[in-house]
Amino acid sequence: MQNIKRERCYETMFIIKQSLSKEEIQNKITIIKDNIEKNNGVIVSEVDMGMRTLAYPINKDNKGYYYLIYFKIDSKNIEELNRLNRIDEDLIRFIFIKYETKGEIEHWNTRSEMAKKGQIEIKPPKKEQKKEVSKPYANKGESKDAQPEQAQEVK
Repeated sequence: MQNIKRERCYETMFIIKQSLSKEEIQNKITIIKDNIEKNNGVIVSEVDMGMRTLAYPINKDNKGYYYLIYFKIDSKNIEELNRLNRIDEDLIRFIFIKYETKGEIEHWNTRSEMAKKGQIEIKPPKKEQKKEVSKPYANKGESKDAQPEQAQEVK
């Protein structure tokens, strides 16, 4: 029986700890890219999303360096990449997304081409606008426009 190699389309996004220096972050990205290539993967494109605030603290980290890579690899080799990322203490989070259906692969091709051309726009998260806090009223019948009565001195 013939051993058929079947490359699949993948996307990985990972978040690197903010405590690392710029050089250490770039070295970490290079190591992850090298791991993909050592496992017979082909990097198609990548997006450097930069330092961002996390939605919630993870292991006392409030920020992280986000990076996205589109690549093709034999599905057997993805487990090794997963293992290598799991043992890396400098990664806060990572995910591998596999594109399987025809529609998903078309989407992957479009997104990876946009990333190559630098057309993927990475917007910083929207800041929440401060909401005006309404004050509770003592009497239900009071409107919010009513002025509170001044306390009168008792003699």
